[in-house]
Amino acid sequence: MVKRPLVVGLGRMGLGVAQLLKDHNYEVVAWDTQEVCRERARSAGIAVVGPDQVTGSDCTLLFVPHQAVDGLISVCRTEILLDCGNSHYKDSIRRHTVCQERGIIFFDVGTSGGVLGARQGPCLTVGGRASEYERIRNFLHSFARSVYFGGAPGAGHLIKTVHNGIEYGYLQALGEGLELLQRAAQHENFSLDLPEICRVWNEGSIIESRLLQDAAQALQLSMPEATKIGGGETGGWACELAEKIGIPVPVLQAALLARQESQKSPGIASGIIARIRYVFGRHAP
Repeated sequence: MVKRPLVVGLGRMGLGVAQLLKDHNYEVVAWDTQEVCRERARSAGIAVVGPDQVTGSDCTLLFVPHQAVDGLISVCRTEILLDCGNSHYKDSIRRHTVCQERGIIFFDVGTSGGVLGARQGPCLTVGGRASEYERIRNFLHSFARSVYFGGAPGAGHLIKTVHNGIEYGYLQALGEGLELLQRAAQHENFSLDLPEICRVWNEGSIIESRLLQDAAQALQLSMPEATKIGGGETGGWACELAEKIGIPVPVLQAALLARQESQKSPGIASGIIARIRYVFGRHAP
């Protein structure tokens, strides 16, 4: 059973999960390369260790960009290593083998739920070897809101990749629909309260959802109306996977293209999407 987890990477998700683990009475310790992140953790009551002390945990959770994972694996001394960021599932399959050769049990963990989920319980999709999963099963279920074990190395991040592709499609539909409603109201000289409409839609309508709830809040944020949409990498992986398998995903592809186009020519829909992303994940445009 995990007793002293180490969280590496104290950004939006990592710090929230570290606090959540502390709330569940784990002897959590943490590390980040940036002093500002370490100071936030200290202010939250999280024990921050030095770089020479990050080897003493029985389980290490990585909340870092996927480009940093291989370097951390090469220096990590831990029994169990969880990559909780957004990594390509093919890299995760390779990392399972690398860690096995180093005597480390590795799991790829797709983590969803945004900053609220990090503090109150994230949704986790886990990839790894079935013979080793029992080592962390109770630990994950102790703090996560929901957990699915994919039964094979790479499965956790594969599921998260497709999840993010779907998220792109949802967000694009919301952004376009709300822009259409705003422009139609202007055209007809209607006075419509879009945040209130989102709130009402989110209480019993067919499109009720967490993202619609966030949209109601996002529409009240003070941000430029036309704003580019950040991110795009995981949605790109989802579209590449579909192309490799040979199935059409026109909605996912259109949403990815719109996100890319917003970098050059942001509009009202992309501004709405950027604000929703800020609400659930504090993502910068």
